[in-house]
Amino acid sequence: MKFTTTTTTLLISLAGIATTIGCSSNKAHEQQTQCPTAESFFQDEQEQRSTAHVLLSQQNRGAAADAMLYAAHFDGDQLNSLGQDKLDKIIAGTSIHSPVTVYLNLPEADQYADARQQSVSAYLGDHGVASDRIAVNPGVNESNTHLASFGTASIYQSEGGHIGSTESKLTSSTSGADSTGISRNIQPTLGQP
Repeated sequence: MKFTTTTTTLLISLAGIATTIGCSSNKAHEQQTQCPTAESFFQDEQEQRSTAHVLLSQQNRGAAADAMLYAAHFDGDQLNSLGQDKLDKIIAGTSIHSPVTVYLNLPEADQYADARQQSVSAYLGDHGVASDRIAVNPGVNESNTHLASFGTASIYQSEGGHIGSTESKLTSSTSGADSTGISRNIQPTLGQP
């Protein structure tokens, strides 16, 4: 009986050692034969993805096209974090060969207008914009506004007192007006202002 217990213990120990050695060598084998693209298939969560680059670029270009700061971008006469963020985006969205133009769309009776203009100029200068490229203007950015009628001129056109839409132009070829009063014989003018 004693011989059997010792033999059983020895066999269990050998099996345990064999399993341990086999598992550790199996892990090394798995690491060597792992697909080389498995690591590159899933991006690191800390890395910035290409879509984030596109979105950031659009934010910067949009801020540069808008180029307006409002009273909400200031605490008193100093830029707040919102204003600093907007200016950072304006700088990033402006070509290095173009002036960095900022419009201060403030109320006419703003007591901090001059100090705010100096604050913006100082911030731009501190962030690497040469003084000859800085343009801080009071008022609204006129190049960023347009009348809605210019945009709708190519969509809606009056003919014979009735207004027809592009949808009716493209879906119907009947002449005259239907029961809704929409003229159906309007020639498409898409792309024309």
